[in-house]
Amino acid sequence: MICILSTSEADPSTEDVIEWLNAWNVPWVRLNAQSLSGEDPITVSMSNTTCETSIHSGNNIIDCKEIGVVWYRRWSAGRGRWQYSLFAEDLEAAKRANVFGLARHLDNEVEVLSGVLFQSFSSARWFSHPDFARPNKLNALNMAASCGLDIPATLVTTDRGRMCQFIRARRRVITKPLSDLFTYDWHDGPYASYTTEVTESDVAVLPSFGFPMLLQELLAKSYDIRLFYLDRVFYGMAIFSQSRNQTSVDFRRYTYERPVRTVPYKVPGELATGLQRLMDALHLETGSLDLVKTIDGRLVFLEVNPVGQFGMVSIPCNYHLERNIAAALTTRLGNRQ
Repeated sequence: MICILSTSEADPSTEDVIEWLNAWNVPWVRLNAQSLSGEDPITVSMSNTTCETSIHSGNNIIDCKEIGVVWYRRWSAGRGRWQYSLFAEDLEAAKRANVFGLARHLDNEVEVLSGVLFQSFSSARWFSHPDFARPNKLNALNMAASCGLDIPATLVTTDRGRMCQFIRARRRVITKPLSDLFTYDWHDGPYASYTTEVTESDVAVLPSFGFPMLLQELLAKSYDIRLFYLDRVFYGMAIFSQSRNQTSVDFRRYTYERPVRTVPYKVPGELATGLQRLMDALHLETGSLDLVKTIDGRLVFLEVNPVGQFGMVSIPCNYHLERNIAAALTTRLGNRQ
């Protein structure tokens, strides 16, 4: 049986893979990360007599001994669930600090429980493993460079003076999170952090020393490239983000009313070799990669997300990645039997 570790929201691609498994009569069970935060009843029991972990999720009992393959699709139990408090205007500073402290504690509690669940499937074959699901972005950039890939000039500093020097040297720079995309709900809807251009005047209002900020050279793009990697094959898509001002810095700012053009993209051999070295070094069997083709011909690696979305590449380019992933899971299950 295949166990799918996923999320209950914003992940329609998981449903598409499940449809293929159903069509092939492949047995599966799904456990959503939100179940651990109270959305569904879940129980983990241990004892001296059994030395086993029993997982009860709602009315389903997951027998870990029957699980041959675990697909770590994505897992974010607890993280970011309390961000609405950041903008709660009626909270005093001390009370707000207590709310954040409690939120961090609850997230840590869920992380411990997640670790127990993952260990319960230690005898199964993993398709993407949680130990490698959140690589450090800066470490990944260094590893990419060591694998022969071109990376953007990057600076992380708390020093306003160093920021200004970098901006003057590079002329145009962007900033983005060191970790994951930040999302929150406030008043009229959801918001998210995007890659944004930063000027010297923006930095001038900051204190002399502050919170660490990542700066990168703003690349003059011909187009963006999104790749999905599966079992040593790269499925590419070129995104003509420069056709809209809105998407020129960050293509994720697209709108469905005026989508930018996307076409299949064949990864050049030398680039594929370097990317393969990187994925091997990161111990990744699957993942989404972002690159840029610059107007002067550079192919620049930006980052890799082991649990990134693949529907945005699969559907426009007719790659049928949902079927391919279901086939990869089924093959691994067969190899376990």
